[in-house]
Amino acid sequence: MPGPHRCGVVEDADELAARLESDGFAVVRLLDRSTVERLLEAFVALDVDDEPWFTSTGHADRPTAVEVDQMVRDRVGPAIACLLPGWVAFVGAFISKAPRPESTVFLHQDWTYVDERRARAFVIWCPLVPVGVREGTLHVVPGSHRWSDRTRGSHFPQPYEQVEQVVIERLCLPVPLDAGQAVVYDSALLHHSPPNHSDRVRPVVAAGLAPAGTPLVHHWADPDGHVRVFHVDGPYFTAQVNGLEPTGYPVIERYLLEDDRVDEAQLAVLVNAGVGPARRLRPDG
Repeated sequence: MPGPHRCGVVEDADELAARLESDGFAVVRLLDRSTVERLLEAFVALDVDDEPWFTSTGHADRPTAVEVDQMVRDRVGPAIACLLPGWVAFVGAFISKAPRPESTVFLHQDWTYVDERRARAFVIWCPLVPVGVREGTLHVVPGSHRWSDRTRGSHFPQPYEQVEQVVIERLCLPVPLDAGQAVVYDSALLHHSPPNHSDRVRPVVAAGLAPAGTPLVHHWADPDGHVRVFHVDGPYFTAQVNGLEPTGYPVIERYLLEDDRVDEAQLAVLVNAGVGPARRLRPDG
């Protein structure tokens, strides 16, 4: 496996935008010590230390998910305004791993949150304690956000499932972070995290980011192989139960879901070809 990512912390907004476009991720300084401490106190109050893997958007009761969402977005909002002018947080959450072997998070890409033909969405992943490989830090595949224009959503097959171990062993980079530092990554970037082998829980705050005013979407695969694209909003990700069909939101597009799972030969083509055409970061960029 490649060694830890050591390209340094990005301080400049223009450099961050360039790194996100080329690599699909970058490390930033996000939260000061006092903010980290306040968020850590709020996380401890949830009393979820024994959960192998916990996310407030998916596992907490809905009032708690909504409360955490608002708190996280309030805390990270000022930093986002400086790091990514024009982007706003549409959802916030706590994510944690207990020190248990079953705390692995498999190789995956996050959902498609915006129309990626016109814009990009990012995720901020910020630990509240120092994390490295032992604690189950984030591992990323640089440039993989530009391998394909496939969409992602609920009940979609995992296109890289057949080559997961190959990708993890040969292409993934672990990203160690101090408390308050964060990885910003494109939601299409391949990533995973190994088990937490330390002696304490690994708490993280995460937030989804989109250009201000850009419509949010959720892609939902039906059993018949078709996908409905719902026009959603930020509250959808916390007020409604994850995994259930969106209710009260209009369908704005339909398409047939293709079986585009990648084998080792196709993976080699993707890697050897480098990256696809540059992605536009803003809807009118």
